Amino acid sequence: MADPRIQLTAYLPDNTQRYVGELVLGDLTPQNKEVRIQGRFSTLPHGLALERFVELRVRLTSDDDPGKEWGSLVASVQELVQIASTQSSFVTFTWHLTPSDLEEIERQRCGARYVTFNVILQGIALVTRESASELHPIRGQSQLTLSVTEWEDKVLKPLGYSLPPSWERLMPDAERREHREWTDAEKRLDEARKFLRRGEARDAVGSVLDAFESILSGPYDSKHWMAKLQAVPDDILPPQKREATADMLAGFCTYLNRVGHHRGRKAEAANRMLPAMPVDQWEGEHVIAVAHFLLSLALRIVDAAPPEAAAAVPATTPP
Repeated sequence: MADPRIQLTAYLPDNTQRYVGELVLGDLTPQNKEVRIQGRFSTLPHGLALERFVELRVRLTSDDDPGKEWGSLVASVQELVQIASTQSSFVTFTWHLTPSDLEEIERQRCGARYVTFNVILQGIALVTRESASELHPIRGQSQLTLSVTEWEDKVLKPLGYSLPPSWERLMPDAERREHREWTDAEKRLDEARKFLRRGEARDAVGSVLDAFESILSGPYDSKHWMAKLQAVPDDILPPQKREATADMLAGFCTYLNRVGHHRGRKAEAANRMLPAMPVDQWEGEHVIAVAHFLLSLALRIVDAAPPEAAAAVPATTPP
């Protein structure tokens, strides 16, 4: 992440603007499920100089939706009281984001390899002017750009973001999200979500197939599901439902196999190569959402089967 530099401009009563210093935002630091950004204020050693802020607001927007604010950077009042005691003062900002904010940012990013925000600073500060202290509006603007890796490691993970809130609302009972099968499926699909965040939707679909293969070899074959489901008691899975469930899971995994793993069967005329199946972000997002439900169901059903009996150890006759 390149350190954003925000030039601080004072707006004077005579409609002139004067530069009074700058704010440099440093690296993001995850701490206690919060995202913190170290800021460094630099002021002028003489002339029109920033002394301290009376009010300060730092907000983040995007070019895709300029009217929408993506959280705000909040600093403690104590750190903002005295900026100009030296020509360089450090302030720690806390970036407040909600799960809904994160979901909307992910949706707008749509697989782009960078996340870019406009950082807009507005405030009122005490400014030294001709040996006198005066209150003036202060403004500044810059951009904050994060790579996908930085976005994941320093924002999404520290804030505990995994599933979009809109997906979780599909669950009829919130308590079910705490079930072991649901959280197990979430972990198994983590790599698929990483691919999707990087804009690699087809690889995400292939990774979903890996998640199903982690519980059953060849999950695109209904016979393999039937062999596994035969051990589930009939009162839990009657024969007709058992067959339908095997067909449903195998059918979904067939899609994953043919789209996310195999290439087309007819070579392209231009380069004589087998084409990869096209998958966009919208499709990848829906595939992972469906997979989470079906993988949870598969884990629950498989767990309902009694463990296979251990092979009997032949009795030995003492000499």
